[in-house]
Amino acid sequence: MGMLDRYKKKSGFIQLITLIETSSKQKQDQFLSLIGQEDSAWESALRSKLLTVDRILRWPADVLVEIFSRVQPLTLAVAFHGNTPEKLDQLFGCLSNTEKRKLLLMMSELNPTPAEKTSCLIKLIAEVRGFANQGIIKLEKFDHEMAIPENYEEKIHQASLESKQKEEAPPALVFPGDPEDSGRGSRDSQGLNVKDSGGKENGNRDASGRDEIEHLKKKVTQVNYENATLKHEIQVLKNKLEQIRKIA
Repeated sequence: MGMLDRYKKKSGFIQLITLIETSSKQKQDQFLSLIGQEDSAWESALRSKLLTVDRILRWPADVLVEIFSRVQPLTLAVAFHGNTPEKLDQLFGCLSNTEKRKLLLMMSELNPTPAEKTSCLIKLIAEVRGFANQGIIKLEKFDHEMAIPENYEEKIHQASLESKQKEEAPPALVFPGDPEDSGRGSRDSQGLNVKDSGGKENGNRDASGRDEIEHLKKKVTQVNYENATLKHEIQVLKNKLEQIRKIA
């Protein structure tokens, strides 16, 4: 049983992305790496919908006002402590003068550790995700790429199936032709000159020999194809077994 199985049900994607967003950056990378080994379509979908502070700050001002008015000032003060003037301006631009002064005072008195900053950043992102899930902010209206559609798990599953079908498709069967043979009765399939004595018996023998050689060529090509297909299927099974061992 893969780690993704429990999340492939309805609303499972939101549960999984919330779990990842509330983890440290190191754990996020580990989660996504394991998920990618199990199903690259899920990894790609998760990365495309993962909330970050930088992404949030690109949202319209009225949306940021709605968000920051609902987040505790202490969380904002620690999360944005020591940030660039540009990011602080985006934060302060969404607050009233009173709220801005209060936040500036808190920042001047605080000296958070990296762990405390990480904790508050995670809390901020978790609250924003909660606002989206509750419909307080509607991602589809201002950042449709981050919105999670209804039954998104089924769409990822379909993308995953299509990806695996491409990966596991056997090599195309091709029977190589010999253009030099076309219209040249004076050469056999080995490229050797054949002297035409004009006799009917010799002509029939030559034609029969060429047919036999063509048949053998096709047989060799078919055997090579089957061999390549088996090698490909064995490699696919080996890759799947290795992924299962890493996840277990």
